[in-house]
Amino acid sequence: MTKKTKKAEPNTETASKEKQMPNFYVFIDNQEENTPPKGVIFLHKTGKGMNILIGETRYVAFPPKSKS
Repeated sequence: MTKKTKKAEPNTETASKEKQMPNFYVFIDNQEENTPPKGVIFLHKTGKGMNILIGETRYVAFPPKSKS
């Protein structure tokens, strides 16, 4: 018995989706001028979190929860 798998086909929404501009750029602090950014930061559309992309690694940051 063979299991059929459905290939994911891009729909018109994802195929025509524009790239989001980063909210912040990450630079390494050194004395050279005109260094390219080493990463970018995107703010979440809802909430106060952010996605941090440095190289090929993705980090997610959230503020601490308030204690009641």
